[in-house]
Amino acid sequence: MTKRQTKRAEEKREGGRVWLVGAGPGEVGLLTLRGAEVLKQADTVVYDQLVGGGILMRMPEEAEWIDAGKHAGNHRMEQEDINRLLIEKAKEGKRVVRLKGGDPFLFGRGGEEAEALCAAGVPFEVVPGVSSVAAVPAYAGIPVTHRDYTPSVHIVSAHRKRGSKEGVDYKALAALGDVTLVFFMGVRVLKEIAEGLMAAGVEATRAAAVIERGSRWNQRVVTAPLAELPEKAKEEGIGTPALIVVGRVCELASVLSWASKRPLWGRRVWLVRPRGKESALAKKLEGLGAEVLQVPCGKMEAIPAGEESRRVMEELALQQYAWLAFTSAAGVESFFEAFLDAGKDSRRLAGIKIASVGAATSKALRERGILADCEPKAAYGSELAKAMLEQMDAKEKVLLCLPEGVESDCAQTLRVSGIAVQELPLYRIRELPPKWCGLEEVRPQKEDFALFASAAAVRSFTRVIETMGNVEKGRAICIGKKTQQAALDCGWDAVCSQNVSLDSMVEKLLEQS
Repeated sequence: MTKRQTKRAEEKREGGRVWLVGAGPGEVGLLTLRGAEVLKQADTVVYDQLVGGGILMRMPEEAEWIDAGKHAGNHRMEQEDINRLLIEKAKEGKRVVRLKGGDPFLFGRGGEEAEALCAAGVPFEVVPGVSSVAAVPAYAGIPVTHRDYTPSVHIVSAHRKRGSKEGVDYKALAALGDVTLVFFMGVRVLKEIAEGLMAAGVEATRAAAVIERGSRWNQRVVTAPLAELPEKAKEEGIGTPALIVVGRVCELASVLSWASKRPLWGRRVWLVRPRGKESALAKKLEGLGAEVLQVPCGKMEAIPAGEESRRVMEELALQQYAWLAFTSAAGVESFFEAFLDAGKDSRRLAGIKIASVGAATSKALRERGILADCEPKAAYGSELAKAMLEQMDAKEKVLLCLPEGVESDCAQTLRVSGIAVQELPLYRIRELPPKWCGLEEVRPQKEDFALFASAAAVRSFTRVIETMGNVEKGRAICIGKKTQQAALDCGWDAVCSQNVSLDSMVEKLLEQS
């Protein structure tokens, strides 16, 4: 049993725990560091529909996912049932994350859940989230406080507890004067809110806004004088979830709308990656305004060392190969793990020339203190072979590290020229049960972009989304002609990046947007 497994066994004996985690308004970058850490360790996740798609995709594949619903007009579970569920799962010894949009204690009913957990003797922690009250208006260019516009901000729930006859006290709100009012859960009664405020004395010309899906790729903002806002929102088809802001600060929306000015704002991009791999490309795209969904379609697994691989490693250590060639960063990582497991280290590679294709592969080598002797400008296997042929003689042998089941252009080109090539499969990609494809929030749309770095990723992702039924494949940006052809064969509107690099993929995406 590993240390991690031993620790979990001890935790289960001691009993479980519940974390009430605020996921923020929806944009994945607004999930707190603590929230991401807790989510990663969860055994069970009980989530709401208001949680953003990029955050839902971060739920551990091996965890139990439970959809609690909890959005306007659609409560899959009543609050009492959710309370019981959290208690039951914790008493089974599980680490339970209750994942809620915004902040759990601000109109999130987290207080009720905490009370239930206390009464049942279940330990819990609260992980505050970035509240929509300030974040959603901020993404629309509306500061809820400003010295030149308002002395205060007031938060109002337009939704009342079932059976309650108490309504919004519009007279009290109007008496506050020139303040900012933020209404939660009010889009269905927007006309009533506007009429109630005006009847209480708020001027009909006061600036106001309604923000749908704030901070998300499909955010929409409607601004208008208070009297005109309900009709204008109806014309635009504004729905839930949405936040209503009333106050002079709404006048700043047209000036301070920073989010919508980013080059990839309004774009949703899919990245197919092995689970557990962090994506520098995702961070780059998010910085440009895109909402990125990282798809965990598979997991990289090292191939256990067999008699053949041990023999090849021994031959390499004895300098029986003149060249060691890599076609991926994963290949570099897998090779050095296997080489160390065989009782050898990089000193045994002295005198052997190293060939690398692609910037990511060369970077992985540099991180291990190795500079490639051969690195073609064009990152294709055939180009790697051509560059190597210019530096080698016909008697030299090549060890080529690659994933299992891949036909190598590099190996084929070298063999045609009479070079002896030993292919060494070091890892495989194991497809996982794609839990995420059952989430309506992340259903692919025709307007989406998908970025693919391999033909295998194309085929894997296509197989998954086709199980969802009636999904229109959108546009694909591909690294390499083989990947592009695979995407075209699978029905994507596919183009190829100019070069085999992350920057080139981003440039092509900007060009296509």
